[in-house]
Amino acid sequence: MRSLFQRKAWRQVYLLSMLLVVAGITAVAQTSRGTVSGLVSDGQKSAVPDAGVELTAIATNVTRVTSSNQSGLYRFDAVDPGPYTLKVKAVGFHTFSARQFEVSAAQSVTLDAPLQLGEVQQVIEVNAESVQLQTEAAVRGKSITTNDILELPFQSRNPVMLATTAPGVVSSKFATPSNSFVVNGGRGRSNNFMIDGTDNNDISVAGQAFQLLNPGSVQEVSVQTSNFDAEFGRAGGGVVNVITSSGSNSVHGTAGFVLDSTRDDAISSSLSQDPAIRARGKNLPGTEQQFDGTLGGPILKDRTFFHLSYLELRQFSQSSTEMISPTAAGRAVLRNLFPSGRNANADLLQTITAGYDGVFKNFNVPLGSGRPDAEFGHIVIPYSQQLRIRQYAVKVDHRFTQNDTLAGRVLVDDQLLPTGGETLSFPSFNT
Repeated sequence: MRSLFQRKAWRQVYLLSMLLVVAGITAVAQTSRGTVSGLVSDGQKSAVPDAGVELTAIATNVTRVTSSNQSGLYRFDAVDPGPYTLKVKAVGFHTFSARQFEVSAAQSVTLDAPLQLGEVQQVIEVNAESVQLQTEAAVRGKSITTNDILELPFQSRNPVMLATTAPGVVSSKFATPSNSFVVNGGRGRSNNFMIDGTDNNDISVAGQAFQLLNPGSVQEVSVQTSNFDAEFGRAGGGVVNVITSSGSNSVHGTAGFVLDSTRDDAISSSLSQDPAIRARGKNLPGTEQQFDGTLGGPILKDRTFFHLSYLELRQFSQSSTEMISPTAAGRAVLRNLFPSGRNANADLLQTITAGYDGVFKNFNVPLGSGRPDAEFGHIVIPYSQQLRIRQYAVKVDHRFTQNDTLAGRVLVDDQLLPTGGETLSFPSFNT
């Protein structure tokens, strides 16, 4: 009896856990999807109940169906972002067909269907206009579309930073965290970053934990600046949700290359103190190259789709650090007071700063005990560095039934961080 009771208890715990997981997935998924709803009416503005409504995704041909209720209302929840068409059929009326319209993440699209008396075989097509003003919810924000992401020029190549094109959002270039921004005057740490509705916040300094740098792997960036729903939570600033790209029935892809050189960069005030840069009249050599590409398509038409993306960022440059070192005169004073072998610290200072005499912002260091002052100064030291970032992304979407879909995504970020320029500044420590 005890064994039977334990099995039943474990079965109940398992079922409860699965329900919680499913509920959690549903809640998360809703944040990355939109809603389509409307009123089905006749020529007298009266409600038409039990009308058949079909919502079809243009890219994948996935169709969802529902019926209008007794008040003539229909509604589709958890609609993946993208272009759609809508058809409404009812006995005794022409078929209503709405041409392509866009659904965005966390947005509601209202599309009413006024039916006209006639044969259902006859179709009346209308152009569905894009939503210019969101009236179904009080949320304020902006949807950054695929076209914006691929066509607008932005240096960071991180589509999230296009959020600064939304009202109330400004750059926080010199604030912490550096990969964030200020929304309505709030702190950069107050924003909530997500990828496909899941948490993407750095747990230490805030900002984005994973930065997607391949524009082709992002379908949309949903930016909400105020009055967002409680399902998002957490944020005192803004809510930024990155929607990754999915495959479709047609094979499609992108390829990109970015090349940047330091040759045309302005010389900073500190670098202008470097004799080598002054002699060149321009910055030391350095380049940055970015290669990126995507490929998407069907595995099983109308049912299973894939999307792949790859990015590699290479940066080869010469940077500089400013250090304090004895001037030629100061070095002579130290050598006169402390000949080689007399004082280990003086010998170490001479060794690690050899060949790097201070040349600007000079100052004297009193040595006391009637000894002369030693002159020190600043010097800018160039050093080479490299950066390499590789990002891989794989996403698969599968439709089981009209009401059941499954999506899986893997993101990999492989980074070789820059070397050189340690805060100790001395040449011996620059690597």
